[in-house]
Amino acid sequence: HYHTTLENKLFWHGWSGWELQTIQVWIQYVMQARVILDIGANTGIYALLAAKLQPNATVMAFEPSQKTYKKLEKNILLNQLNIQAFPIALSNENGSATFYDYAAEHQYSASLHQQMSLDRPDLQ
Repeated sequence: HYHTTLENKLFWHGWSGWELQTIQVWIQYVMQARVILDIGANTGIYALLAAKLQPNATVMAFEPSQKTYKKLEKNILLNQLNIQAFPIALSNENGSATFYDYAAEHQYSASLHQQMSLDRPDLQ
């Protein structure tokens, strides 16, 4: 538990407590898939659900934030699900970019915009 709204809603309300419409659409697609990609996985909620619903599917989670990626890995281990995790960002273009990640312990936000780091001293 990372003391965020997400975990609290999932604990008290189950899957219906978090992004209900998006979760419902995700489940429909997951049930038909053999390969599932969770791009920008954060702590892995969608990847965890996919791996639970489709244990024979290949599930891959991609999360570029180093701090959040550690939580993703921990969630995968705690739930003992077959999910391949990668500490990278994905794009429709080749290249590289600077990734600005929040320094606060419980933040899950980041940006590719340099202005974010100039406006916010808590960004690293």
